[in-house]
Amino acid sequence: MTSKINTHKTCQHLLLIVLTVLMCNSAIAQTYYYERVATVSNNVKRTASGDGHFITFTSNACYDSDVEGYSENFGVLKYQGVTSKNYLRYQGESYFGQADYYFTADRSRLNIYKSNGEILVYAKKTAPKGVRKSSRKPKETETIVISPTHTDITPTTTTTTTTSTTPTKPKKESRYGYYDCPVCHGTGNCPTCGGNGFWHNHYEGGKPHLCTQCPNSSGRCPRCDGKGKVYGIIR
Repeated sequence: MTSKINTHKTCQHLLLIVLTVLMCNSAIAQTYYYERVATVSNNVKRTASGDGHFITFTSNACYDSDVEGYSENFGVLKYQGVTSKNYLRYQGESYFGQADYYFTADRSRLNIYKSNGEILVYAKKTAPKGVRKSSRKPKETETIVISPTHTDITPTTTTTTTTSTTPTKPKKESRYGYYDCPVCHGTGNCPTCGGNGFWHNHYEGGKPHLCTQCPNSSGRCPRCDGKGKVYGIIR
């Protein structure tokens, strides 16, 4: 009889521990949905839409996720602290590559600073009904296949054409070497600050800030470190 009582108490203790862990995790990890409302490029702001992100927050980081908080495996942005303008700053790898995420104190707004100097502006909203994953436009590196039925070319003749049998030139083999940096286009300058080491905030009347994209605000390109060239596969 005593053994059964002890076993029952042990089960109660284990259940209490599990519930405590679940409550702590739910209190720490929170997932919100953000929808793009504007894009700022070269200090020119234009409205934008068409993509939305689920972002999950932990006690010291955030990451791109689905509606249930499961990571999309793009990376993690570590919490850097509160800025002088009371923004919550996170920095690290994301869907956009290396980036800085700036949230308002209540996390209702988000500015994403990309390494190319572009700023993406988001607002926290309720996710559309049935949406469980982030919805974004294809990355530039992805290949978009266009159906032949979408062409605007109209045949001007009904003459039957024959397929040429001339052999095509074989594709040049890949090789390794140096080529112009795709981030700075060979200039060696940081695309965010233009090599000055600081940038002007459009929302603060042009107030200068130390550039956070180049190494130590040096003005050098973060990809090639100011060399203008990178080493890799040349096709």
